[in-house]
Amino acid sequence: MLTLSQIQNSTVANIAGVNVNDPQFASYINDAVRQLMDLGDWWATVVDVKGCIYGGVVTWPTNVQTVLAVNINHQHVPVTNFWYSFSPVGDSAFRELIRNPIWFGGWPHGHAKRVVEFDGRTPLFAAPTATNPFAIQVTADNPADYGKFVTVYGYDTSGLEVTSNQDGIIQRGIRMTLAASAPNTVTAFSMVTHVTKDLTVGNVRAWQYFSPFNNATLCGIFAGGETSPEYLYSKIHGTRCDKTYDISALVKLGFVAVQNPSDIVPIGNLDAIKSMVQAIKARESGGDGDQAADKYETTALRRLNMELNNRFPLDQIKIQNETFSGITPHRRIF
Repeated sequence: MLTLSQIQNSTVANIAGVNVNDPQFASYINDAVRQLMDLGDWWATVVDVKGCIYGGVVTWPTNVQTVLAVNINHQHVPVTNFWYSFSPVGDSAFRELIRNPIWFGGWPHGHAKRVVEFDGRTPLFAAPTATNPFAIQVTADNPADYGKFVTVYGYDTSGLEVTSNQDGIIQRGIRMTLAASAPNTVTAFSMVTHVTKDLTVGNVRAWQYFSPFNNATLCGIFAGGETSPEYLYSKIHGTRCDKTYDISALVKLGFVAVQNPSDIVPIGNLDAIKSMVQAIKARESGGDGDQAADKYETTALRRLNMELNNRFPLDQIKIQNETFSGITPHRRIF
């Protein structure tokens, strides 16, 4: 793992041309890493994550951008997306499975066929409903973030958009100030549509708070660099809502901005980051800078590909099975 502090102490600082403590330095690093992550799947950006399914749904960690493959209880499960729900074409049996998955087909071992369906994004792990509304409480992991703001947007139990009085002005949402004594919304939400927060040093946690019972359950963890957090959300067809399932998934990580020295940078190749910062600065210079930028960008991608080749060699040991009396079949190219 590479941290922003390690980049600040590397030769990337010579390329950036600004003080490592200047916010512009972090901006260069964030722009470089974001662009590199958009340009391909690199070492440490495709990872295996594990978790549990509750109530037939799974909310993926905040840095998960795409779910590539899934195993549930050690069995492979096909992955689909929200397009399928709106498409009139395709395999009719699979469409029937999406509509009524329980006890359809008897696979595996007499159980329901399971399908993981991408169903959009949500700002919270657990979404409130009209039948189970809750207030929201926020806490800061780091006391340095006390005094910063978190705003929650959505609808109340009457279906009206939640508003609040801020300095004599009626505004959308409820703004809460992080403090040692955790604030919570006075209004109970039946739907949360969006959450915004200030840049923070540490994580901010959101809790579903039931005032009659005076207890809180974690429903969101927002990283310091996130200002508009949201999570990938999937429905798991073919599972029972009263059971918990183990899930293992191969996912591609999305970009999360860094700002504090201890923040983790998802791409750990310093040479690639350095070349990409050079590309960004070349484009900013104007004139013939685009040509130089393309060259630096190509160098960055080449270094990332070399890193992949070193970790996953293209030339593996070849095992040859000679089944034709010792004569190896081959193709002749003229």
